Amino acid sequence: MWLRECPFDDQGLVRPVLPLALMCDTCGSVWCTPADAAHEDRVTVPEAPDWTACGRSFAPGSTSWATREDVDKAGWGEHPWHEEAS
Repeated sequence: MWLRECPFDDQGLVRPVLPLALMCDTCGSVWCTPADAAHEDRVTVPEAPDWTACGRSFAPGSTSWATREDVDKAGWGEHPWHEEAS
């Protein structure tokens, strides 16, 4: 599931990720909320050594893609999610 195409990577999709945020599946850019993902200037690119964005760590290997259930529990279900990659 994905919300939008990444504005920084012509192949990436902005997808929900745990810990809950949104992340480009190719470049690793992170937005804290779906509302933030609508704005290119609200992005963070987590970097070593702490890989922090949105007050949480997004270190390689520490994240997983969120499910529809995760998104709905967070109250993000009303956003225009796409179920399949384009």
